[in-house]
Amino acid sequence: MKKIALIAAMGLIGMGSAMAQSVAVDNNFNVNITLTANCIFQTAPSDINLAYTSFQAGTSGGNTSFGVRCTNNLPYTLSLDRAAGDTGTGTTYAYTDVTTNLNYTLALTAAGGTGNALQQTYTVNALIGALQSGNCANLGGSCTNSAGTDKQRTVTITY
Repeated sequence: MKKIALIAAMGLIGMGSAMAQSVAVDNNFNVNITLTANCIFQTAPSDINLAYTSFQAGTSGGNTSFGVRCTNNLPYTLSLDRAAGDTGTGTTYAYTDVTTNLNYTLALTAAGGTGNALQQTYTVNALIGALQSGNCANLGGSCTNSAGTDKQRTVTITY
């Protein structure tokens, strides 16, 4: 009987040491990331207000600035909208305001850039050429294109 008790006791001792051991098992996994590149207008362009007197000898100009923010290393281009009859190449476009019948140009300071995760600032310069008549039937007053449907312009970021 002592022999059995001894064997049983040895078995318990052996089991106790087996339970105290720990085994580490490694299993690797990947963290997969999908980044969607993006550009935003960090600062939107504001309205450009131009004043012009019929047949004035000089030009009339104005401008607005806007900020673009794009993903690091993402190339992008900037463009202005064009409607039927508008002309232009690159970063300068010519328009005719239907309401006042004045021709003007808009020019971007750059055709685009490469994103750096910070705001990059650009300007749209507007210019009405000299010696234009325009249309205005307001005797002794002035006319605006406030009711015009072609006064809204669009700057676009393409990436």
